[in-house]
Amino acid sequence: MPNVGPATIGDFELLGIRAPSDLVGEDPYALYKQLQRLQGQHLDPCVCDVLIASVRFMEGAEPQPWWHYTVRAKIRACTPPPLAENGWRIPAP
Repeated sequence: MPNVGPATIGDFELLGIRAPSDLVGEDPYALYKQLQRLQGQHLDPCVCDVLIASVRFMEGAEPQPWWHYTVRAKIRACTPPPLAENGWRIPAP
C-alpha cells in the first residue's frame, strides 16, 4: 500500500487492523483519535494524513501521497464543533 511503512503497520496492528481490506468503511479521523488514546499521547497530524490516504486507497481512490490530505485533515481538526440549541458546543465523539 502507498504511504505505509513499518510504523504504520504497527499502528494498524495496535488498532486491530490485520489486513488492508479491514480499512474499508473505517473513519480515518476516528482511527486517529483511537490510536492517540491507545498510545496515550498526541500524535503528529501526519499520522492522520496517512490514515486518510490508506482508507481512501483501500476504498478505491487513486494512490495519493499522504500530504495530499493534509489540508483536509487540518480543516476538519480545526473546525469547531457545532453549537447546540442552548449555545454550548457539542463535543466530538
